[in-house]
Amino acid sequence: MATLFAMTVASAKPAQKDYKLSDGAGLYLLVRPNGSKLWRFNYVHHGKHRTLAFGVWPEVGLADARGLVAAGLDPSHEEKVARAKARVEENGTFKTVAKEWIAKNERENMAEITVSKIR
Repeated sequence: MATLFAMTVASAKPAQKDYKLSDGAGLYLLVRPNGSKLWRFNYVHHGKHRTLAFGVWPEVGLADARGLVAAGLDPSHEEKVARAKARVEENGTFKTVAKEWIAKNERENMAEITVSKIR
């Protein structure tokens, strides 16, 4: 298992094609021909191979990238959960969701007696 050092990351030069500097356990630095350095993480979740982008070096440092890997959860799932929570907080309360649901039932021409019971 290769281990990256901060100096190795900082001194990585662009080449004609993309290349990877591996840190082990699926974490690597992708060096692009335009000089950008991107953190990537390959992992397997429920039998499927996935790649997650952690960000651009130096905004996301080596220690930060390792910390994200060490969390041990499915990173893409965690991102989806965070986005869903943000949407819920943005939309407000249960009352808002209930009003939207009632309006949807009215638009779908549900029987008036049913809509009144829902209210």
